[in-house]
Amino acid sequence: MTTPPRHRIPTTALQAKPDHILPRLDERRRRLYLADEAVVVGHGGISVVAAVSGTSTATIARGITELVAPFPPTRRIRVPGAGRKPLTTTAPGLLPDLEALIEPHARGDLSPRFAGPHGRCAIWPRP
Repeated sequence: MTTPPRHRIPTTALQAKPDHILPRLDERRRRLYLADEAVVVGHGGISVVAAVSGTSTATIARGITELVAPFPPTRRIRVPGAGRKPLTTTAPGLLPDLEALIEPHARGDLSPRFAGPHGRCAIWPRP
């Protein structure tokens, strides 16, 4: 004897919605949208929405806690301090190593040494 399925929600309907809306949302709004869908599904909604959308269950659970919390007055998407740390912080020896690589080939004015498209790329000498 087989057990009946726990969720009687058509997963095709759930799959179609995220495919249309999720690419247009930032990460905070995506989290809140998926959390709202999980609340609508009811019991077991977090795991169903996570499986359909390919999102972590922890992300959806965090979205639910944000939904029940009072509306924050901030327009920030991430908390302050979130994001990737600068490479000069995570690898303190990186800048001296780059300088040592470029120094033998530097002639004259040293200002164009780091003059890539946005000042991030080094101009390496051609062999």
